[in-house]
Amino acid sequence: MTDALHDYFMLPHSYFHKQVSMIEDFGLHDATLVSVHFVWVDGTCILTVRHSQLSDCMLTFSGVSRVTLPRTYPWGRSQSINSACQPKAGQYEIEMQSGDVLEIHACQVKLTVIS
Repeated sequence: MTDALHDYFMLPHSYFHKQVSMIEDFGLHDATLVSVHFVWVDGTCILTVRHSQLSDCMLTFSGVSRVTLPRTYPWGRSQSINSACQPKAGQYEIEMQSGDVLEIHACQVKLTVIS
């Protein structure tokens, strides 16, 4: 990943007051959620995702104050992502194709390609 592209994905949530949330630009529709890891001591939540165009990626949320991870499958079982958005500053939502909505309150999110 180029330095300019890397910096693009590390903007703080205050930047999003001025334009559309970049999590929506990550192209996560139909990506597979592989795992969720939360590091309590430093408030970091890492989602490992298998992305159709970027291969394996990590979504790293930092400055996390809340994580909600329902797994009730209201629309049936699925590990694929339907959509991702930032409804307001510091709040990120990932809607699964199962109908579950993961909610993460964080200061920023970064996308990193790992393979």
